[in-house]
Amino acid sequence: LERVDKAISVLSDDDYIIAIGADHSTNSNTGRHCGDPVPALLSSSDGRVDSMTTFDEANCINGGLGRITGNGFFLTVLDAMGAHSNYHPSDSIFIDGS
Repeated sequence: LERVDKAISVLSDDDYIIAIGADHSTNSNTGRHCGDPVPALLSSSDGRVDSMTTFDEANCINGGLGRITGNGFFLTVLDAMGAHSNYHPSDSIFIDGS
Protein backbone atom coordinates (compact mmCIF):
# COMPACT_ATOMS: atom_id res chain seq x y z
CA LEU A 1 0.00 0.00 0.00
CA GLU A 2 2.85 2.38 0.69
CA ARG A 3 4.18 1.83 -2.86
CA VAL A 4 0.72 2.57 -4.26
CA ASP A 5 0.49 5.74 -2.13
CA LYS A 6 3.82 6.90 -3.48
CA ALA A 7 2.90 6.08 -7.09
CA ILE A 8 -0.41 7.96 -7.01
CA SER A 9 0.88 10.94 -5.02
CA VAL A 10 2.18 12.52 -8.24
CA LEU A 11 -1.41 12.81 -9.51
CA SER A 12 -2.30 15.56 -7.04
CA ASP A 13 -2.38 18.33 -9.67
CA ASP A 14 -3.60 16.31 -12.66
CA ASP A 15 -7.04 15.49 -14.01
CA TYR A 16 -7.61 12.08 -12.46
CA ILE A 17 -10.04 9.68 -10.84
CA ILE A 18 -8.79 7.21 -8.23
CA ALA A 19 -11.15 4.54 -6.91
CA ILE A 20 -10.01 2.04 -4.30
CA GLY A 21 -12.10 -0.68 -2.72
CA ALA A 22 -11.91 -4.34 -1.78
CA ASP A 23 -13.83 -7.49 -2.52
CA HIS A 24 -13.98 -8.56 1.13
CA SER A 25 -12.87 -7.64 4.62
CA THR A 26 -10.54 -9.69 6.78
CA ASN A 27 -10.80 -10.15 10.51
CA SER A 28 -7.55 -8.80 11.94
CA ASN A 29 -7.71 -11.21 14.89
CA THR A 30 -8.21 -14.44 12.93
CA GLY A 31 -7.01 -13.54 9.44
CA ARG A 32 -10.23 -15.03 8.01
CA HIS A 33 -12.45 -13.34 5.45
CA CYS A 34 -15.61 -11.89 6.95
CA GLY A 35 -18.69 -9.96 5.90
CA ASP A 36 -17.82 -6.64 7.53
CA PRO A 37 -17.96 -3.46 5.42
CA VAL A 38 -14.82 -2.63 3.47
CA PRO A 39 -13.32 0.83 3.15
CA ALA A 40 -13.74 2.56 -0.21
CA LEU A 41 -12.11 5.68 -1.59
CA LEU A 42 -13.07 7.84 -4.54
CA SER A 43 -10.92 10.82 -5.37
CA SER A 44 -10.96 13.03 -8.44
CA SER A 45 -9.48 16.37 -9.37
CA ASP A 46 -12.92 17.99 -9.46
CA GLY A 47 -14.69 15.86 -6.82
CA ARG A 48 -16.01 16.97 -3.47
CA VAL A 49 -13.72 16.82 -0.46
CA ASP A 50 -14.67 15.43 2.93
CA SER A 51 -12.73 15.59 6.19
CA MET A 52 -11.11 12.14 5.96
CA THR A 53 -7.32 12.01 5.97
CA THR A 54 -6.82 8.31 6.76
CA PHE A 55 -7.90 5.32 4.65
CA ASP A 56 -9.10 2.59 6.98
CA GLU A 57 -12.36 0.98 8.10
CA ALA A 58 -12.91 3.23 11.11
CA ASN A 59 -12.42 6.48 9.21
CA CYS A 60 -14.04 5.60 5.86
CA ILE A 61 -17.43 4.94 7.44
CA ASN A 62 -17.53 8.65 8.36
CA GLY A 63 -16.44 9.82 4.90
CA GLY A 64 -18.52 11.39 2.16
CA LEU A 65 -19.42 8.04 0.57
CA GLY A 66 -20.86 6.71 3.82
CA ARG A 67 -21.90 3.07 3.62
CA ILE A 68 -22.39 2.15 -0.02
CA THR A 69 -22.92 -1.14 -1.83
CA GLY A 70 -20.32 -2.41 -4.28
CA ASN A 71 -22.70 -1.77 -7.17
CA GLY A 72 -23.48 1.71 -5.88
CA PHE A 73 -19.75 2.41 -5.63
CA PHE A 74 -19.22 1.22 -9.19
CA LEU A 75 -22.03 3.47 -10.48
CA THR A 76 -20.54 6.41 -8.55
CA VAL A 77 -17.13 5.79 -10.16
CA LEU A 78 -18.73 5.62 -13.62
CA ASP A 79 -20.55 8.89 -12.89
CA ALA A 80 -17.28 10.55 -11.82
CA MET A 81 -15.72 9.37 -15.09
CA GLY A 82 -18.57 10.85 -17.11
CA ALA A 83 -19.28 7.36 -18.45
CA HIS A 84 -22.69 7.11 -16.80
CA SER A 85 -25.12 9.86 -15.90
CA ASN A 86 -26.45 10.35 -12.40
CA TYR A 87 -28.55 7.58 -10.93
CA HIS A 88 -31.86 6.80 -12.64
CA PRO A 89 -34.56 4.44 -11.32
CA SER A 90 -33.86 2.13 -14.28
CA ASP A 91 -30.39 1.57 -12.81
CA SER A 92 -31.92 -0.52 -10.02
CA ILE A 93 -30.98 -3.64 -11.99
CA PHE A 94 -27.35 -2.82 -11.14
CA ILE A 95 -28.10 -2.15 -7.49
CA ASP A 96 -30.57 -4.78 -6.34
CA GLY A 97 -30.19 -7.38 -9.10
CA SER A 98 -33.83 -7.15 -10.23
